[in-house]
Amino acid sequence: MLEVLTGTGLASAAGLNAYVPLLAVGLAARYSDLMPLGPGWQWLEHPAVLGLLGVLLAVEFLADKVPLVDSVNDAVQTFVRSASGGITFGAGVQWPPPTSRP
Repeated sequence: MLEVLTGTGLASAAGLNAYVPLLAVGLAARYSDLMPLGPGWQWLEHPAVLGLLGVLLAVEFLADKVPLVDSVNDAVQTFVRSASGGITFGAGVQWPPPTSRP
């Protein structure tokens, strides 16, 4: 249940900013045990992916400061945010859930 709630919360945050939740999940998975990723999602913690997400976050932040660029960026980000939310949700949910064995 905790995995579903974590994934849902991160996907909701991706609706506000496409790259912060993905970057947070990738960094948490790479540098701590707080966010274990399933085998299909381990690419999210690769240094190249983390670097790319950081660059995209900086571009989005700077684009937000210029009026015309902001409008174009928001139009493009409409589609990117949906995909980002789905990726973040998928990465935050492990299925089948890990079983605890004594």
